[in-house]
Amino acid sequence: MTNALGYIRVSGDEEKRGGASISLDAQAEAIRQHCAKQKPCWHLTAIYRDEGVSGTRHDRPGLQQMLRDIDATDAVIVWDLDRLTRAKSYERELLLRDIEGQERTRQLVSIRMPYEPTPEGDLLRTVVFAVSHYEALKAAARIRFALDHKARKGEWSGRFPYGYQLEPGEPPRLTIVESRADVVRLIYQGYLDGIPRTRIARDLNDLGSRTATGGAWGGEAVKCILGCATYAGLVPRNGEFREGEHEAIIARDTWDRTQKMAKARQRTYARHGKHLLSGILRCSACGERMSGATRVRNGPNGAKNYGRYVCARRAGRGRGDCLGPTLAESILFPALRDYLKDDRLVSRMPVAPAPDRERVLLERELAAIPQRRQNFLDAVGRGTITDEDFREQIMGLKGEEAKLSQRLETIQRAAPPTEQVQDRARAAADILFDESIPLPERQQIAAETFERIDWKPLGRHSIRLMPIARRDS
Repeated sequence: MTNALGYIRVSGDEEKRGGASISLDAQAEAIRQHCAKQKPCWHLTAIYRDEGVSGTRHDRPGLQQMLRDIDATDAVIVWDLDRLTRAKSYERELLLRDIEGQERTRQLVSIRMPYEPTPEGDLLRTVVFAVSHYEALKAAARIRFALDHKARKGEWSGRFPYGYQLEPGEPPRLTIVESRADVVRLIYQGYLDGIPRTRIARDLNDLGSRTATGGAWGGEAVKCILGCATYAGLVPRNGEFREGEHEAIIARDTWDRTQKMAKARQRTYARHGKHLLSGILRCSACGERMSGATRVRNGPNGAKNYGRYVCARRAGRGRGDCLGPTLAESILFPALRDYLKDDRLVSRMPVAPAPDRERVLLERELAAIPQRRQNFLDAVGRGTITDEDFREQIMGLKGEEAKLSQRLETIQRAAPPTEQVQDRARAAADILFDESIPLPERQQIAAETFERIDWKPLGRHSIRLMPIARRDS
């Protein structure tokens, strides 16, 4: 007796359209009738089904279960070949090899369009699969066009994010759920205040807040909230953002500053390895960046890791190139914690200028003006230009210098005030050394707080720190 397995499938769009020709019940009944008509009658072991799943996907639960159970069967029956797959040719061939076997020892039966295992039959099967794949591509293109059209009009489509609900209508509209919108605002405000994502999640859980699914907050859930442009009143589509018709939960400026900070923190992840202050701490001898290293020492209680920082010049080119000492974390961390807890020291901590490209260019042009003025004086002395030309050039330089100075002053006023930067440094003291917060997030805070940390040895186990706070543009 021939043992057979059946497979039935209907995608979401087909399910909405309905129709006896493609319904799951109709497919299953056709498979049973096909087995009953065979002589001798085929034994139908099981029918596997996938409902509301596209045929272009191979991670369908029913299909994968059938492939796991396929060894004990002689045939696989489908109502039509496109029920099995609508995937690309190479993906389709891999699936057919799994079903039919390497030597085609297992039979694949299509009820709607029977074919024989002959060259002509294989050609027919290839054409049927190609048409199915073409239809899947056209359907996907129509869906993309419809979604793009909605996005251009600012209409929402798809699942709604936390903080909103979908109000029925034509078209459906997003409306704010105030209780959840307050949570979203807390997340953005905390992140901009320099609080790590995991600590934000912990604070929300302590307040009794829950995610949209009713679960506890975690760092990844907070990250999803921070990366959702919908909260700024935007509709994302294909990497672009358009103004939506829904009401924003946060201001556009808040969204822009959050994304800028997130990008800066991503660069911090890649640069700082496994040590908190790598790249920020500077060598006491040559001023080069110091990088973290770990030394393992064996003691009576077993091996123990000791973190320390080494001058990059010394580590990369040999000890003779820099004679600066290494610095153990066991000395550095308590000293830095004490420094940040001392209001007197923090209030006098210098703040680096904002790393703004326009500011740097303006300062460079202003610095070049005295030399340009001297060049005109030399030209007058050589008789290259007349006194009248000299006066005209000098007047032009004065006007240019005034414009450059005014623009530079405007940029400097826009930067955060020194007091605000120093307050951020005080807040960092409670975060940098909290080992319950993942190291990458503490590295983010360190990179946003300090431009650099200089230090001088005072004794065998004592140092003097001279940090410079970072001022973002």
